[in-house]
Amino acid sequence: MRLVLVWVTPTGWEACVDAARDLGDVTLLQVSDVGPPAPGGLLGRHRPPHPPVAADEDLFDAAEERLGREAERLSPPGEPEHAVVDAADDFDLLILSRTNLRPGPHSIGHGTRFVVDHARCPILLVWPGEPDSGGPPRP
Repeated sequence: MRLVLVWVTPTGWEACVDAARDLGDVTLLQVSDVGPPAPGGLLGRHRPPHPPVAADEDLFDAAEERLGREAERLSPPGEPEHAVVDAADDFDLLILSRTNLRPGPHSIGHGTRFVVDHARCPILLVWPGEPDSGGPPRP
């Protein structure tokens, strides 16, 4: 059986879950970034790139409902892109969504780009939005 990891984020989670539905044993992942703040940069002037967040149980519940069955849930702490890359090591496939519907390289945000560049397993990158949309809006 294929082990599939789905990165569940507020944007694009529906398309990720739809893509995973028939692919194997699904695990849902959200990064719980509630630990202590990252050490500051020069003289403490560095600001974290994103506010700390806890795993959203409602989002996990909605993803399971859309999947049509229960799934294991992972919510490792840490910076999202690093936590996703580390978690993906134990899976046969990682499914994640582009950040937005802009065509071209701008459809992939910094964190998603990091995961695409560093994950050590096959990746399925889907477009956010309805699964029948087929990709970005056409001009």
